[in-house]
Amino acid sequence: MSKQSVAFKPLWPLGILAVVYSLSIYNFFELVDEGVDGTSLSEVQYDQVMPAERGQILDRHGLVLAEDRGSWDLVVNFFPRDRSVISNFNDGIWTEKDIRERLSDVAVATGLSVDQLYQAVMVNEAPFQLLRHNISPFDRERIKKSLQAVRYSGLNLVQSFERIRPNGPVLSHFVGLVMDNPEQQGRAGLEAGLDAQLSGSDGGR
Repeated sequence: MSKQSVAFKPLWPLGILAVVYSLSIYNFFELVDEGVDGTSLSEVQYDQVMPAERGQILDRHGLVLAEDRGSWDLVVNFFPRDRSVISNFNDGIWTEKDIRERLSDVAVATGLSVDQLYQAVMVNEAPFQLLRHNISPFDRERIKKSLQAVRYSGLNLVQSFERIRPNGPVLSHFVGLVMDNPEQQGRAGLEAGLDAQLSGSDGGR
């Protein structure tokens, strides 16, 4: 009798593990049937478009007539419900004083006032706001470090491109114009005629 009980007892933990494992497999396939992209990943995934740099226009001697110059913009690009400063304030984790203190480092780095930043992340409900344009690489590094104090607040640095003519208005009527919008579509001259070749394809992460 004692031999049978000793041989039988180890089966109980294995049976419990088998039941738990079966339930987890069932839940996984239920999630797949519902569409993982539409459930769990939508709660944790944030997609960001990476704009493509527009191609150069050169003359036959290799002189650059038009090219893109990269710069950075400081923006707010989160909905209010996704901003950590608002959720922490509503949950009683941060007070208004705490938020303003954290924004003070960002204010020093950006040249904006604490009131401007507070208004942008706590009051303004617009999902996209442009706060500073054409930030230099040096200033970008300073601002990037300062944003660590308010992570996921909606304040972000995004890359942008500005069309320039390094050698002045050489053959400007022939080179043409680019529309001043995020898509940078060619409007006249070579910029319009070669728009498909110059535009490139935006990436993402």
